[in-house]
Amino acid sequence: MSGDRGTVVIAPVANFPTRIFPALNPVNSISNFGSESPIYAFAFGSGAVVYYQFTDKIAAGISYLSSSGNTPNQGLFGGQYTALTQVTYTPSNKIGVAFTYGRYYAQDPSASINVTGSKGSQFAELPFGANTPTSSNALSMSLV
Repeated sequence: MSGDRGTVVIAPVANFPTRIFPALNPVNSISNFGSESPIYAFAFGSGAVVYYQFTDKIAAGISYLSSSGNTPNQGLFGGQYTALTQVTYTPSNKIGVAFTYGRYYAQDPSASINVTGSKGSQFAELPFGANTPTSSNALSMSLV
């Protein structure tokens, strides 16, 4: 659902929140590392994304996505999840800054998205082993 200032998406399977949140990356990259901030890479699955444009310059969004939404014994809230929130300030179409916070948790990171969203070495992706519950709190600032 989309209005003049806001967008709400509830989906059984959602891709990266940057389809709704602006990633503020003016460059098309051939590398997975340069396409957007890695904070978005571990956010996908079942859930919801909300983004609202308060003024022409200030917007904010929140998302909650879980890759265990279709697992009966875990559901949306009992397994892997990512919660993201972003505040975006764009004073012009050439200048912008976005502050993003992400909270990630996986009971079994080898069976779902890992802590880096599959960017980096195997040790970076699964720093505590494939079967150890893993979480992260990530901050990102994007400038354009």
